[in-house]
This record gives sequence, structure tokens and C-alpha cells, in this order.
Amino acid sequence: MSDEANRKIVYVLVSSEKDYYFEEFLISYYSLKMYNPKTDVWLITDDVTSQRIEKFLNILNVDVHKVSIDFASSISPRLRSRYIKTSIREIVSGDFLYLDCDTLISGSLEEVFELKTPVNMVLDEHRKLQKEERSKDIEKKVKIFEPSFRSLYDRYFNSGVIFCRDCKEAHDFFDEWNKEYKKSNQYGNLQDQPPLHFVNIKRKCVITEIDGKFNCQMDRGVKYLHDARVIHYLGLQYETNKAIGSLSYLMHEIANKSLFEEYRKKHYVITEDLDRIMHNPKGSIKDSVTVPTDSPIYRILNSNSFLLLCVQNNLFPAWFRLKERILGKQLALYRLLKKKRHKV
Repeated sequence: MSDEANRKIVYVLVSSEKDYYFEEFLISYYSLKMYNPKTDVWLITDDVTSQRIEKFLNILNVDVHKVSIDFASSISPRLRSRYIKTSIREIVSGDFLYLDCDTLISGSLEEVFELKTPVNMVLDEHRKLQKEERSKDIEKKVKIFEPSFRSLYDRYFNSGVIFCRDCKEAHDFFDEWNKEYKKSNQYGNLQDQPPLHFVNIKRKCVITEIDGKFNCQMDRGVKYLHDARVIHYLGLQYETNKAIGSLSYLMHEIANKSLFEEYRKKHYVITEDLDRIMHNPKGSIKDSVTVPTDSPIYRILNSNSFLLLCVQNNLFPAWFRLKERILGKQLALYRLLKKKRHKV
């Protein structure tokens, strides 16, 4: 393919007024068109979402091929979105690039369409699985629906950006992913990546790892930001646990619910902040401190001890401040005694 107009970009959207997924899609779409104006955009939704957004798409002149999938009312929005996502290959013909709605496009996507391998993704968290807690956790998630599963394969992929060729291997892969995802639901799994991992291993590793710049995940993808084509900001900052509070490590300015609240209130007129971010996506990073993954501090931040401190700070702030003062005095005394010992 040589014509950009033949480049198919696919989004999946299941949304209501209780969330901001539609607003996230719009911003991703506009950023896509800034850098890739001739791409052919497909928006696959469920029947409820389709009815809700139809008038907005017309008013805003959003040029997409909208496909609506009917579901029984008993099926939850989360399951609807994953059922559609794992079925894309049967819905859209030709090669396509799938993008999660919580993405910002920050450059040309032409290069990714030159890939020849069937299914292509970036590593989740931009790192291989090692002999660590994360590897055990993923294996545990797969064993929920496949008890005999055990893998030494060290690549676990992020499904937020997928380049897929129109070939038998890709069709077979998506078909089995969809079946395994539905099977895993019976055992309480709602995530699409554990079944993806299982199917990839079962089919002798169909997925090809591609450069992190095509799915720069804003928790651990800083080193790919300078050349990023897709910035995956990983959703908005919600306080999902009242005891723990917000533990978001997301560094991008757009990962902020208030930006999308204002966007909706202004009837989808692009705000000054959103316009600035879309025109400078790589520079719109919060003041941040990065911690290398081989640092002892990183291990502490990912420990249960750290979570307990967050609970204490969130639920008992006065007690936490008192404990901090006591610990501060103890550390000062320790340093003083250490200094005296050195003098002796």
C-alpha cells in the first residue's frame, strides 16, 4: 500500500455519560488527523453507545466508518468492549492499526503499515517478564481459566495498540483470542491481556514485538517519548480505592479527568489546554521524578509496605504526620550518633 487513504485506523468505543471514553476518543481522533490527515478511521461501538453518540459525530463532522454491534442488555459495558476488541479482525477487512481511546498521536504512522508480520504489539510496561512478582501474577491470572498453564516465555504484550495484517494467521489468532476471553469470563477474568498471552504462547508466538515508540506507555515508557508516534497515557486519574487513594504514576498532563469534564461542559469545543497538549504531546509532561526499575526505591514503591503507608496517610492523616515527625527525630538522632562514632 502506498496511499495513506488506505491506512485503516480502528477504535472500539463503549461509553455512557458516566465515563469520558467518548471524549478520549475524540481527542485521539483529532490528534490522529493532525499528523495523519488522510487515514481511514473505523469506530466500532455497541448499539447503546452508537445511539448516544450519533448526533455528536454529525455535529462535530467526525469522519468515521461507524459499525454498531448489538448486545443483550444483560452484558456489561466492559464485556461489550472486550468482545468487540477481540473480534475486530472479523469485522474490518484489510490491514488495520487498532488504537485504544486513551491515546494521543504524536507523529506519522506510515512506518507501522510497512510491517509484514501478522500481529504486532509493544511489550506491556516496555519490559520483559523476569523471575519476579509480576511474572507470577500474570501466570496466576492465566491459570484462573487454564489451570495447567505454565510459561517460560518472557514477553507479555500490551493490547492498547495492535497492527494486524489481513491474513489467515491473524484471523485464526483473533478468533481464538475471542473464544479464550469469553471462556475466561466464566472464571471471573475480565482483562483481555491474560487470554492474549495464553493464545500467543499456544500458537507458538504469533505476536511480533515492535518498537516502543508505537505504544509509548506513560508509566514506564519515558525513554521512548522523544520519538513516540502513539502516546498511551493509560486512562484518566480516578480515585479507585478510598483507602489507598490515587496511586497513579501517569506523567502525561492529559491523564486528568477535569480536562475532559470541561471539554464536555463546553459542548466539545476544544479547550485551550487540550489544544496546547495536542500540538505539543511530547512536551506535555507533568513535573515528574523518574525512578529506574533497578533502584531499591522502585522496589519499595511497588511493595505492600508502601501501600500500607498510603492507607495510613489517606485514612489517618494526623496520625501519619505525627509518625513522620517521630521518625524524623529518630533519623536525626541516628545521624548524630553515627557522626560521633566517626569522630572517635
